Amino acid sequence: MTKEFCANCGSQFFGFSSRGPTIRQVKVGTIDDASFVNPQIEVYKIRKLPNVGLSDETVRFEKERPPS
Repeated sequence: MTKEFCANCGSQFFGFSSRGPTIRQVKVGTIDDASFVNPQIEVYKIRKLPNVGLSDETVRFEKERPPS
């Protein structure tokens, strides 16, 4: 996993892996108004906290996403 950070504050913004180098993962917490975000997949469902709900509209993976 390669992680990319803000040069000013050090916050992690993006990440990508060698398995999918053309796919950038955006950290939603870095966006002021993330209401436009529409998740399509949820990974590591096995680690989900009990009080976190999952969308009925996403594809879910117990662990990592399989290679494309």
